[in-house]
Amino acid sequence: MVQPIKVLIPAYRDFDPTEIAVPWKLLKEWGQATIPNGMVEVTFTTIDGQPAECDSLVLRGPIFGFFGASREATKAYEEMMKSEEFLHPLRWEDTDFDAYDGVWLGGGHAKGVREYLESKVLQRKLANFMPKTDASSEDPKVLAAICHGPVLLSRTADEAGKSVLVGRKTSCLPYHMERDAYYLTRFHLGDYYRTYPTFVQHEVESSGAQEVSVGPETIMDRLLGKVKVPFTVQDGDNNYISARWPGDAWALAKLFIMRLEDAKRCRVHKDDDSKS
Repeated sequence: MVQPIKVLIPAYRDFDPTEIAVPWKLLKEWGQATIPNGMVEVTFTTIDGQPAECDSLVLRGPIFGFFGASREATKAYEEMMKSEEFLHPLRWEDTDFDAYDGVWLGGGHAKGVREYLESKVLQRKLANFMPKTDASSEDPKVLAAICHGPVLLSRTADEAGKSVLVGRKTSCLPYHMERDAYYLTRFHLGDYYRTYPTFVQHEVESSGAQEVSVGPETIMDRLLGKVKVPFTVQDGDNNYISARWPGDAWALAKLFIMRLEDAKRCRVHKDDDSKS
């Protein structure tokens, strides 16, 4: 009997619609197109077991309709909003992360995301999940984090009290993107683009991560549009992957699917070896 691939997506107040809806859409399409009977199960989990509300300003466009979610991402969000899994999430406290093959951590910069980034419940569950992303894991899992997602991981401590990002390669929202967005909008939106006084990249760098890579970041790179080229980071041979901002969501979701496929093949081979 073919076992479904199960993916968990924590949702929360003020989540970025692109960073949650895009992976949902690609996972559903993948399941319908490549796996018999659509054998991909996506589950949402929220703080109270009620559907989460995204940052609606991103849908409208924070600056007079600009800098918001793309038309394609907005369409994916509207479809996701009507799905059974989104309308009937689990509660964070009641969710067994180890029952899933992959976990996706989104981002968002409005203040509501603090309930997610500061959740001790999520940190405790992710501390148990993260070691299973190691290449040597007997029960291989996949973890993806985008934008502010790595902040949650930087605050997640292992049994030794160290961040689970220690020794890992990761990406996150770049300092220059967060800084520029803030300075360009502060007279209109105040500190909307500053989730915390500390910039995301600086906090993630302080976690002890081996390498924090944010792609092209010079002034010339920005003028030439190089920062808009999709960028992802994989932690060596491990199954922890990450990216910078909503513009990377499509690329990260595709890499997430590839890693889920590889992890599933690895589990099948191990099961076959144990039976022989």
